[in-house]
Amino acid sequence: MSGDVELVLVSNRGPATFERTKDGGFEPRRGGGGLVTALTGLVHHRDALWIASTLSDEDAEAAAQHGGGSFECELEDVTYRIRLVESDADAYERFYNVVANPMLWFIQHYL
Repeated sequence: MSGDVELVLVSNRGPATFERTKDGGFEPRRGGGGLVTALTGLVHHRDALWIASTLSDEDAEAAAQHGGGSFECELEDVTYRIRLVESDADAYERFYNVVANPMLWFIQHYL
């Protein structure tokens, strides 16, 4: 990765979600959605940190295994540096289902 200034990407859904393996570890799977597809190209050309919400218990456990800090994750020949953040359930409900989806989605897609 190259670039003079680190790029920080922040989104609800990150480039990876985690599933538990038979041996008790975690295996990354590509995160869904168009945003992941659109922003993945930036990671090829810049030193980037991608901060995203934990969207499952497995995501939260994977984050905890790394002390809540950032860690590298390899998916489809791309190395991501990610930090998963667990939010309070009530706060998440308000920012995602009250502000982000109804308001910001409309502004970004229809105005």
